[in-house]
Amino acid sequence: MRTTTDNEHGIAIVERTLLIAAIAILVIAQPGCGSNDSASSDPIAESSAPAVAETAPDSLIAEDTGSANSLGNSNVEKDGSQDTPKDPGEQSNQPTGKDETGKQASADSSTTPEPNSEVAAAWFEAIVSDDIVARDAALAELASAEVDGKHLAARLIASADTVIVRRGAAFYLLERFDERDALQVAGVVDALGDDDATVSRMALQLILRSKRLTAEQLPAVIKLMANPAVDKATRVKAIRGLAKMPEAAQTILPELRRLASDSAEAVVRSAVVYTLSRIDNSQDGVACIIERLKTDSAAEVRQLAAARLGRLGEPSSMPALCEALKDADSQVRQSAADSLGRMGSDAVGPLTEQLKSSDVEIRKLAIYALGKNGTQATSSISALQRLAESDGDEEIRKLAEITIRIIKAAN
Repeated sequence: MRTTTDNEHGIAIVERTLLIAAIAILVIAQPGCGSNDSASSDPIAESSAPAVAETAPDSLIAEDTGSANSLGNSNVEKDGSQDTPKDPGEQSNQPTGKDETGKQASADSSTTPEPNSEVAAAWFEAIVSDDIVARDAALAELASAEVDGKHLAARLIASADTVIVRRGAAFYLLERFDERDALQVAGVVDALGDDDATVSRMALQLILRSKRLTAEQLPAVIKLMANPAVDKATRVKAIRGLAKMPEAAQTILPELRRLASDSAEAVVRSAVVYTLSRIDNSQDGVACIIERLKTDSAAEVRQLAAARLGRLGEPSSMPALCEALKDADSQVRQSAADSLGRMGSDAVGPLTEQLKSSDVEIRKLAIYALGKNGTQATSSISALQRLAESDGDEEIRKLAEITIRIIKAAN
C-alpha cells in the first residue's frame, strides 16, 4: 500500500515539472520577450529623463533650464545638453507660455516701472478716496511697482503738496510700516510736524510703534509737542509716548521740563509730569514735578504731580506733599495723603507734625497716611493716642483709635 502511494507522488511531480516547462516555452515564444534589454521592460526606465528629453515638448525643456534663465542667459546653449532653448522667435509661438522668454515677458508685463511723482501721488490719493475700484487699482499698481510702495509713501508723506496725498501715504504705511527701514522712519519723522492733524497723528502712531527714534530725529518730536497748531490729543500722545522710549528721550529732558512750565494747556503739562515721573528720576526731574505740585494753576496737574511723587518716593518731596494736604482741592489733598502713606518711615515724622494742625481735614489726612504706613508708623502711636483721648472732633477720635489698632496689628 505504501509503495503505491510513493509511485503516485512521483508521477504527480513529473507532471508538474512538464507543465511548468511547457508554460516557459510558450512565454519565451511571445514577441519581444527574448530581449536582454531590461531597461525597456522597467516602468521607471520608460519614464527616465533621457527618453523624454528626445521627444518632450519645448516647454518642458524650457522649465528644465530655469536656473540658467534666472541669471538672464535665456539664449545660452548648455554644452553637451539636450535641453537647448529655442530661438526667442520660435519660443514666442509656443502656446504654453512657459518657455524662458515667455516667463521674462510675463514678468515684464506684470511689473510697473517706477512712477513719477504725479503718478505716485494719484495712487495715494485714490487710496483714501471713496471710489473702491480706484482704491483697489492703486493698491495693485503699488504692489507691482518696481520701487517699494513703502518707500514711495515715505517720500510723499512729508513732501506731497496736497494734504489728501500725504494722508494716503500715511494710511498706506499704517499696516506696512517697517521700523527697521531707515528711509521709512525718516519720512514718518518728517511728517510729525505736518500741519494736518490727521497726518501728524498717523505719523506719531507709527513712530510710537517703532520705539526706534534716534537723537537726530527727536527734535521733530519736540517740535510736534510744542506746536499749538497740532491738536492737543496728538501732542499729549507724543509726550506720553516718550515714556516708552526712555533711552532716546534722555536727550530731550531739558526741553520736556521747560514744556512743563511754558505750555499754556493743563493737559500738556499733565502729560509732561507723567512722562518725567517715568523716565527722569534725577533731582532736576523731581524738582520739576514738585514745582508743578506747588505752583500749577490747574488742580488736575497738581493732583497728578502729588500722585507721581508718591511713586517716585523721593524724600525731598516730603515738605511739598505735606503742604499739599492744605490744598484747596480735595483730590489734590487726597493724592498727597496717599503718597505720604506709601513713603514709609521717612514720612512718619512730617505726618506726626501734621496731627497738630488746627485744620480738622489735615488731621484726618495725616491719620489716614500714618495708618497706610503700618508698622513703620509705630513712633506716632503716642501722638495718635492723645488725639483718641482728647481731640475735640469725634470723627478724629474714632479714626485715631482705629489707626492705633492697625499699626499695632501690623507689628
